[in-house]
Amino acid sequence: MEAVRIAQSAIDSERRQLPHTAIGAYIQAGQLLIEIGRRQAAPHLQEIVKAKALALLQRAEGLSEWTNAVLAKDSSQHALAEAYQQSQQNRYKSMTEKQELVSKMQQDNKNMKEKLSQLALLTKIRGHMKRAVSNHRARKAAQAQTQAESNAQAAAEATQEIMTRRGGFNDVTGEVNEDQQRRETYDGPNDVTGSEEKEEEGGYSKLFPRAPPVQAAGGSPRETQKVELINELHARIGLPQIGHLRKFEPLTRDPMADGKQEELQAELEAAKNEADQLRAAMQEMEQCLQLAAQHQKQRTIKLEQQKVQEFAQVHDELERVREELESERQCGAVALCICEPCHVCEFNVLSGICDYIYRPGLDLSDGSSLAVDQPLLTPTDWFLTEEEITASRGGSPRSGMATYTTGNDVETYSVTKEYFDAVFEDLTTTKEGDRVMMSAWTTDKVPLQPDVDNGSKSQFLDVVVGVIERGGSFKALVWTNKMEALPNIAVRNDMNAIPASSETGEKPLFIFDDRVTSPTASHHQKNIIIASANSTGENDQPVAYVGGIDITSDRWDTPYHNVSAIRDAAGVNSDYDGWLDAHVRIHGPAAKDVATNFLARWNSDYLPTQGLIDDLVNYENPPYSDLAPLNYVSSTTNSSLGHQNVQIVRTFSCKYKHYKEFAPYGEKSLFQARIKALKNAKNYIYIEDQYFILVPELLDVILEVMPTIQRLIVIVEPPSTGLKITGYEKYLFDMVAPIQQLYPNKFQLYTTKSVRNLYIHTKIVVIDDVYLSVGSANWNRRSMTSDSELDANIIDDLTMGSPDGITVLKAARDFRIRKFHEMTGLSYEELDALTFIDAANQLDVAAADNSTIIETFQVEKHTYFAAYTNIIREAADPDDVCDAS
Repeated sequence: MEAVRIAQSAIDSERRQLPHTAIGAYIQAGQLLIEIGRRQAAPHLQEIVKAKALALLQRAEGLSEWTNAVLAKDSSQHALAEAYQQSQQNRYKSMTEKQELVSKMQQDNKNMKEKLSQLALLTKIRGHMKRAVSNHRARKAAQAQTQAESNAQAAAEATQEIMTRRGGFNDVTGEVNEDQQRRETYDGPNDVTGSEEKEEEGGYSKLFPRAPPVQAAGGSPRETQKVELINELHARIGLPQIGHLRKFEPLTRDPMADGKQEELQAELEAAKNEADQLRAAMQEMEQCLQLAAQHQKQRTIKLEQQKVQEFAQVHDELERVREELESERQCGAVALCICEPCHVCEFNVLSGICDYIYRPGLDLSDGSSLAVDQPLLTPTDWFLTEEEITASRGGSPRSGMATYTTGNDVETYSVTKEYFDAVFEDLTTTKEGDRVMMSAWTTDKVPLQPDVDNGSKSQFLDVVVGVIERGGSFKALVWTNKMEALPNIAVRNDMNAIPASSETGEKPLFIFDDRVTSPTASHHQKNIIIASANSTGENDQPVAYVGGIDITSDRWDTPYHNVSAIRDAAGVNSDYDGWLDAHVRIHGPAAKDVATNFLARWNSDYLPTQGLIDDLVNYENPPYSDLAPLNYVSSTTNSSLGHQNVQIVRTFSCKYKHYKEFAPYGEKSLFQARIKALKNAKNYIYIEDQYFILVPELLDVILEVMPTIQRLIVIVEPPSTGLKITGYEKYLFDMVAPIQQLYPNKFQLYTTKSVRNLYIHTKIVVIDDVYLSVGSANWNRRSMTSDSELDANIIDDLTMGSPDGITVLKAARDFRIRKFHEMTGLSYEELDALTFIDAANQLDVAAADNSTIIETFQVEKHTYFAAYTNIIREAADPDDVCDAS
């Protein structure tokens, strides 16, 4: 309509900082709405149009006042802008100087490394040279000692030979020659007297025979022979030759002592002394080298320590500068974006205020100006067709389950206490032959009604005992949850030890199920089915519970989340002081679909826990047999028990090859049903979820409908430290930021106040007060494609009018109001009287109120997000996609 178009142009003009144009457009739109209101016949419509016109005129008036104020302070604003620009320049200059300092320090560090390398090389060369000199000196000393020893040996041999020829005592060796027996008396003529004589024994001649007599040349042949012998000996020891024999004189000492023998002895002594000196020098050099090596080692250690200290100082300085730069970058971001979140807004230098970052498609509307459209009301508009279900299963039809069912009686539980009370009532009233079947992600020995006698009469296992004693059966199929192994194994042991019924012989049976694609995948379905053994009534139907609540610790809580004392006394509290979750109870043909799902998993030919790890972790199962199908004569598609239409949707991975009996190519009906429902949104989408992380297909659909809906409201649990490590903080940002950047005023994002220590575990979607989806599936890829999940999508047949002037459905609207009551603290009656926009605005009020449980939640982008690759994402949040062929 024309007024809406003009109002939108006014908003665009205001965003582009054209206040005068915007004022005129707001006034024109308001006047048009006044004329339209006058033409309305219904009084309440006149009031609505009048209120909207008044709002536009008030906006024009406020904008005019703001414009005047801006003009009045124009000079100061320009001064502020100049001052800001100057501060920015100074900051950038400072950042540049710090970056130059970092570069200089890095270059100095590099130069220091090069000098240390050169020093190490010189030290190595000096060591080689020292070793070469030492080796050379040692070789010279060894050669000298060898030469001296050789000379001494030669002298000894020569002396020995002389003494051998002469006979007698060897002064060099100290031995007496025994071979020639020359120590006997000389038995020849006296060379002086010429007479034969014999010297007395013991005389000198026994050691040194007398020399032959000296005779003139040309003497007797005997003399000639003696001369030749002497000259031969002289030649051997280097003495001059003689021509004749000298006159004999008695010897008082060895003639060799004054000759060559002394020289040889002196040379030998000199060689020995030199050898000793060389050895002493070598020892001294070795000691010096050892000292030098120790000194060099100490110097090297000192240099290394100094280098480490310098490197540490450089590292610390670099880290300090980096932190300063990061701090200034963040401060700069704050300066540019005073209003959070910074991925949505920035500082406007000209106006001096924070403004939204302009992007193509930016819509600053808060949705209040949009007309409320009549939503779709029929089940076929919201539910998948049979063909769409088949397509979601890779072309394999879904047998044994209805496309959707009608006439169900559905009770919705917006808080966990309601669920536990209902389960306790149903399980304690079972009859003989009744069958109870439970699938779970985890379980524990907890009371179902801790607010009654501290839970002493409602312990889970005691309730199971009662089912058996009354002649019923109880079968549990629980995932092999490694994170909750101890409580699960304890429940398994105790449940399987419950005695058999004395009447029917029936025993309860707890079975672990690990039949999933990978160690990180899970069976996440959380259902309880209660069915008769034999039913002949045409309107008899089983009961099934579907949702996000497991019978385990921490779960039981009230809508006010203020019963920590009761939880503590009954042993419910574990890690948190409260729990947000949801479930539904279905009495009707849809319960048969839930039972069919359980029986298909139980009766699969491929048995669970067949691996070694299951034995090691004590997950082995006892023998068990197939279960019979339900025995009902009533319809599998409709009944007259209630007024709710229900479609059961599931997730089974297409990558797992052992679902051949019930999902040979997997199933993604849950994923496709969510996409279809989101596309139908006309007024609002309410999501309460444990994760709300990026699923690209779901993000695309939300961005597609955001221009036409009034609000998107999300209440989410912030990622824990463990989840942050796996990248969930990044994936949450990736889901939230694109919506906030384009529709900042339509998107309301909350979590619970940290001081309350509550945990959001809910998995619900409510659309237009018409469509309600409750189940086990989280808003992540693994729940859409990998983990086994089961949701119930509900469309009511009961219609009602709303304060927005449209027709909605009772079940969805009632559930949404109860959730708003939990979040805001307002009474059901107060919220029931409000339009949706007014009720949604109360969430903002509650977020600022310390007495409520919620607060506004902001996501931030961090640099470490870049570390999370697709490989890491696939491990933490797998996306199981298979070839269509």
